[in-house]
Amino acid sequence: GKILGASVFINWPMMHEAKVVAVCDAAAEVRVQKTSTWTAPQSAEWTRRGETMEEQLKTGAGVPGTGGVDVGPIQIRLRVVVLQGMARHADGSTTKVFGKEETEVPLHLCLWTAPAPDPRFEERGPLTLAVRFPAGSAVVLIKGKHRGCTGIVSKTVAAGGTVHAKIRVVPAEPPWGLAVA
Repeated sequence: GKILGASVFINWPMMHEAKVVAVCDAAAEVRVQKTSTWTAPQSAEWTRRGETMEEQLKTGAGVPGTGGVDVGPIQIRLRVVVLQGMARHADGSTTKVFGKEETEVPLHLCLWTAPAPDPRFEERGPLTLAVRFPAGSAVVLIKGKHRGCTGIVSKTVAAGGTVHAKIRVVPAEPPWGLAVA
């Protein structure tokens, strides 16, 4: 229960965050909702892929910088989805967005804590209106009849959940025919 869904850091030496979606060995694969036991041919294929992965990590995969790590026998692999970025929500909160494609990594090549934490990739809870829209900050209206107009925040009222701003209203463009005549 502590491994599935956990964040790990992969791809040494340039570590990337990933989320564990499955743990597998030569006998089975365990996911949150399901455990699958391998058949003998599937187990043999799993072992063969592990030996190939071990060799590629040691000698390289034909791309500079992909070899040079002697990991020894790979007995357990994690299936992970890699962090793609952050999503900012309407309330100002941020959450991590992980990819959809899974990749396998040897368990003993994963770090459980960030070697160099990056504050840009920390999830945050909702922000107050005063923090999101401080007095003097620039805003752009995205709805209503003045959509697209810019303004400056004059004050924020937390109790009513409102932001007061001085909006610079741009007059509507005159019909093209009148502008030419």
